[in-house]
Amino acid sequence: MLVSEVVTNAVEHGSSAITLEMTTAPGILRISVSSAAALAPPPPAWPETSAVSGRGLAIVAAVAARWGTEHHRDGTRVWFELGP
Repeated sequence: MLVSEVVTNAVEHGSSAITLEMTTAPGILRISVSSAAALAPPPPAWPETSAVSGRGLAIVAAVAARWGTEHHRDGTRVWFELGP
């Protein structure tokens, strides 16, 4: 679910050319999605109950151990980490 959310955001707000990376460290799985978008996503928020979208980053923030965004020379990377 979390991978689907960050990939969908990258495609919708960036470009169709994205990079998905998964790395591990002891007890941590880090997943990141990079795109050519130069904008960082807005902070997670809960939209009006009648809205059909806009809950994804709030769900990522609630489920992931940590998450964030980084700018890189080609655009933006959104990442999250899952622990045990």
